[in-house]
Amino acid sequence: MVLPTPCAAGIYTSSNLIPLTAEIFERSGIPLDCLEGFVSTFGRDFYKVPNEKEEDRVTLKRVEGKVVERVWTFEKEGEGEEEYVIPFLAGEKIGWEIVGN
Repeated sequence: MVLPTPCAAGIYTSSNLIPLTAEIFERSGIPLDCLEGFVSTFGRDFYKVPNEKEEDRVTLKRVEGKVVERVWTFEKEGEGEEEYVIPFLAGEKIGWEIVGN
């Protein structure tokens, strides 16, 4: 199997977006106190979109050794061929995950 070279994160990272952003903040020395504003409130305030409901909030927790999947495989619609996607930070350990909602 020949896999494509890593590409931009885009939609292929959306399921891990908040934990990956927390990891990047931490690696970069950015205080995690800034995370909520960065991923949630700053853009909404700028575009004057109302705040979310309390039940829409997520909670992160610290974990040890969570590994981002190296590759996601799926079948191309109607073609019967496999497609491969390499997510951002593929194969690397990150220290965050979302607590189940």
